[in-house]
Amino acid sequence: MSDGKQGGEVRGWLRSIEVFSGPLPEFAPEQAPEDPVPSLPVLASDAVADGLRDPHAMTLSTLDEAGDPDARVRILKGVSVAGWQFAGHGFSPKGRQPAVHPRAALTFYWP
Repeated sequence: MSDGKQGGEVRGWLRSIEVFSGPLPEFAPEQAPEDPVPSLPVLASDAVADGLRDPHAMTLSTLDEAGDPDARVRILKGVSVAGWQFAGHGFSPKGRQPAVHPRAALTFYWP
């Protein structure tokens, strides 16, 4: 939105939304395992038991060919010591990016 008034209205509206409503569980990063693979099935099962929809939805963040960040939501299909498998076509830009810049981040939002 290029109009300052509209931008201000959106800003006000966004700031009026309650942030993280309700209690959030405590999280101690220093107690998190270095390898999340063995913990994922237990955490995902707990998330489902707590009523979380789509616990297998995650944000996959990679770098494009120019080194710019690129993020999209994907569905986790499998996890093993060999790696994380997610839905997507290997010939798409999203499938090619890790070959050029072999770094990625997966983010799950499980309140």
